[in-house]
Amino acid sequence: MRNPSLFFSRPRTVLLLLPAILNLCFAPSSPAQTADPAPAVQGQEKGKTFSYRGYRFDIQEIEAIPEKPALLAAIQQQTDLVESTPLTEPTKQFLRGFTVHVSVGEGEHGGGGHFGQKGVFVSLRPQQDNRPILLHEFMHAFQNDRLPKGRQNPDVLRFYERAKTADLWPPQAYMLKNVGEFFAMTASTYLCGHADRPPFNRANIEQKQPRYAEWLASNVR
Repeated sequence: MRNPSLFFSRPRTVLLLLPAILNLCFAPSSPAQTADPAPAVQGQEKGKTFSYRGYRFDIQEIEAIPEKPALLAAIQQQTDLVESTPLTEPTKQFLRGFTVHVSVGEGEHGGGGHFGQKGVFVSLRPQQDNRPILLHEFMHAFQNDRLPKGRQNPDVLRFYERAKTADLWPPQAYMLKNVGEFFAMTASTYLCGHADRPPFNRANIEQKQPRYAEWLASNVR
């Protein structure tokens, strides 16, 4: 006769292991390993042109200087700021149609630019700079080419005259220099939320010229 302990040992072992087996079968599956984040978009350099996120930059003036790598990083930072705004994709496509000519800004407060018949020009510092330099120049282009009557747009002229005569802003503020700078300063500040000089931030525009803030929200898109 077989030993009863041997007869029952195997089923008993299975019964003891059954809860563990069931836990393995029906336990919630562990989350899949998180994939590494997609690598940051990198600019592409071809000859004397640098491309990033669909924007083109003429870099021949910075081609042979030691600060070039830092300036390429500054170009990408400025472009990321433009892309972070609520501008519509058709407007961004319009801005991508310009070749931006890049030079190096001199001194601690260097950096700036201009827009004219020959295109968009920016001078950048080889350090991190959160000022909306490129966006500001793009707003000159937007005003010139996308607003009805360009720099003579009657709405912007009216808001500009109001800004000058109602003592809303410091009288020597750069934004009051002319209607072009008024629009570029206010539009770029409204879009990205900040600037290093008047109007300083979006809230100031909304508080001091609320109708203009509404106009910007509706027309600069």
